[in-house]
Amino acid sequence: MDKYIEPQRSQWVDLITRPSGHDEQQESLVETILDLVKSQGDIALKNYTQKFDGVSLNSFSVSPEEVSSAVTKIASKLKEAIEVARQNIEKFHTAQISPAVRVETMPEYNAGNKPNQSNA
Repeated sequence: MDKYIEPQRSQWVDLITRPSGHDEQQESLVETILDLVKSQGDIALKNYTQKFDGVSLNSFSVSPEEVSSAVTKIASKLKEAIEVARQNIEKFHTAQISPAVRVETMPEYNAGNKPNQSNA
């Protein structure tokens, strides 16, 4: 993951442009990460936090006091931008949720039983 600290204004358009298309390599990496988090839990999360963020955590818990303190240090324009981003992310991912589809391909089979003799 690339990190940019105070990039030049001329880089902004390139940095915010979303990738288009289907990235199988990235999907494979995400699937691997999700599988490890499902099987290893917090151990995997701690390893990935170290790998991707360069941070070694003993706990994922944040106290209410820490949250309150952090909130007071964030500029209001940044808070607004974060809220807009949250809404956009939620809207995007909500649109990706597909309803369950049930398909009955051979109605003469009833829950794995043999075909009805009258239909045979």
